[in-house]
Amino acid sequence: IIQITDETDDETKKEQQQRRNKAILAWMNRLHSSARKVGDGVTELGMTMYPPMQDLDGILKQVAVQKEALDVIHEMILDAILLPLEEEDTQEQQEIISMTEEVTELAGKIRNASLMREKEVKDAVAAALLKR
Repeated sequence: IIQITDETDDETKKEQQQRRNKAILAWMNRLHSSARKVGDGVTELGMTMYPPMQDLDGILKQVAVQKEALDVIHEMILDAILLPLEEEDTQEQQEIISMTEEVTELAGKIRNASLMREKEVKDAVAAALLKR
C-alpha cells in the first residue's frame, strides 16, 4: 500500500509540474504576443513620423499606443502570474513566476526609459505647435 501511495504521489507531482509548465508556456505566449504588438507599433510610429512633424496628433496617438503596449509588457514581467489553465483551477492556485533581480532591474529601466521618451515626444510636439 505504501508503494502505491508513493507512486500516486509521484504521478501527482508529475501532473502538477506538467500543468505548471503549460501555464508558463501560456504566459510566454501572451508575453510574445504583447511584444509583437510593440514591434508592429514601432513601424506604425515610424510611418506617422514621416514626413517629419507633419501629423502631430498622429504622432501623439501612436506614442500613447506604444506606451500602453510597453506598460502591458512591464506588468506581465514584473507581476508574472501563472493564470489557471482549466476551469477547475481556482484563483488560489495562481502562482507567481519569480524573476531574477537582473530581469526586474532591466524591466524597471525600460519602464523609466519609456516614460522619459513619452515626455520628450510630448515636449517636442508642444514646441512644434508653438512654432506654427
